[in-house]
Amino acid sequence: MPDDDDTGMDAARAGMNSIGFHYVTRSQWPDAWEATVADAASAFDAAILGDKQKLLERINTNRLQLKFPRSVAALPSPIRACVEELEGRMRALCGDVAEGLVLQDCYALLTPADETDEEARSPQRWHLDAVTRFPVAALVLRGGRATEFVVGPYSDLAAGVAPATLARWIAPLKNIHALTWESDSLEEWMHFQHHLHAARLVTGATLDDEHGEPEECEECDWAKLPVAEAPPEAAEAGGYSIFWSNKVHRGPGTALGEERLVLFCSWRPASTVGASKQSAAAQSLRHVN
Repeated sequence: MPDDDDTGMDAARAGMNSIGFHYVTRSQWPDAWEATVADAASAFDAAILGDKQKLLERINTNRLQLKFPRSVAALPSPIRACVEELEGRMRALCGDVAEGLVLQDCYALLTPADETDEEARSPQRWHLDAVTRFPVAALVLRGGRATEFVVGPYSDLAAGVAPATLARWIAPLKNIHALTWESDSLEEWMHFQHHLHAARLVTGATLDDEHGEPEECEECDWAKLPVAEAPPEAAEAGGYSIFWSNKVHRGPGTALGEERLVLFCSWRPASTVGASKQSAAAQSLRHVN
């Protein structure tokens, strides 16, 4: 018989493949995890000491970003300890899918305590990071609440799609420069008005019992999408989630006066990482968490 840990991991792995995300709760944290997270937050502080204006990049939601090296070996020691734990958990959750994946991005996203801009404090809009599937981890270093997900089943938008078709979908993304959420972005149109609806991911379409055809349904009101319930521990500093990049998700809002610091990691096949560095889409899409 498998022990409880094995059974729990099997359930989590099934969850990743059926609902597209998994929260890692306090009971699942490794030993001394809180201290590791505190050290990682301090490493972020040390990295920007004296060079905050130079090193922190203002992104399209008015949050601030610090990019870390893409090589795990080159990361500051406390950050590396977190990334290694996240990667180990990711590989256990994703199984065979994780073979050949390497670190694509590692960055910290900061909402400063003195930030008063409504756009930076309010919840980001629902979004995708990509059409193709790759795992992402979001680790709360400071602050409360966690990355949020749409309730309901997960649809892999790349499943069964010919490589040439995927290449055609992704091609327009390589020249997108979306500075704000209000930009007239072809990339957003493609994701929200075409691929999601074609995959019946969030439209609520149901099959006609007699003919097996999708019944007509109304478009979603994105502002009213239901949020999947997260365990209370997921919202505490040290809590983290691992999810597929094409699961509909958003970062939560923050209270006035609250500092929120989140470490994000993503992994992709080694053959695609070099190409992604040249992609404007990678520059814009990864900044919306």
